[in-house]
Amino acid sequence: MITQQDHSKISKNDKKALEENIYKVVTTPYENEIFCTDYVGKISISMSNHNSTYSMNLNSVCDWTTFNEETKNISKIIDRYK
Repeated sequence: MITQQDHSKISKNDKKALEENIYKVVTTPYENEIFCTDYVGKISISMSNHNSTYSMNLNSVCDWTTFNEETKNISKIIDRYK
């Protein structure tokens, strides 16, 4: 998770990439084609701006960092700021 405090440390390019990937995850329905038997948990992804909040929840996901291309990208960016 990236907190409000971390937000100021993120580069402009990474902020833009996060926004684009989160927006796509939230607004584009996606079904994982990989059958998952290892229940790891769930993930909630949200993004807020001055006027709106976009969010989505996935339940019974294996590894959210490999769920789709967008979550892979989000995970890589988050890892750079841990």
